[in-house]
Amino acid sequence: KAANEGRGVVLSFGNYAGDVMHFGIAAERLRSEGIDTRVVLVTDDVGSSPDADQRRGIAGDFTVFKVMGAAAAEGLSLDEVERLGRAANDSTRSLGVAFSGCTMPGSAEPLFSIPSGSMSVGLGIHGEPGVRDVPRLTADELARLLLDGVLSERPVGDSTRVAVILNGLGTTKYEEL
Repeated sequence: KAANEGRGVVLSFGNYAGDVMHFGIAAERLRSEGIDTRVVLVTDDVGSSPDADQRRGIAGDFTVFKVMGAAAAEGLSLDEVERLGRAANDSTRSLGVAFSGCTMPGSAEPLFSIPSGSMSVGLGIHGEPGVRDVPRLTADELARLLLDGVLSERPVGDSTRVAVILNGLGTTKYEEL
């Protein structure tokens, strides 16, 4: 309600069942109070599903949120903010890899393990393991895997420009990024 300012609200988040449920409830509550509320799911994770509508949202959340925030800051209409958010999502692809499982604060053990000499492809941002383990790759091979994964579904258009975001999901030192 605090974000409304009389112009409506766009809720945007990664496509995870719990988030969809809870933000869906919030959207319905806002609508029941007469607040125009839109929902933009972020579905950028090509590693999580071949079906774009079933994909999770991972690092691409950042891009979608920034585009919508800039549009709102410029005073664009709710329809335009929503449209630009959906367009940003449609043009955004991410793919995650991990060399070890994450350990949550207060826990002594990682949420999942990866066999020695392997890496996991397609991990989620909430500590979900990857969708497949592969033999550990060289830096050049890993770069190729990531590029092939995110560029294999380039949106239709004339642009040859891409933006690259490296995200260590909290485990990679800034010096290594």
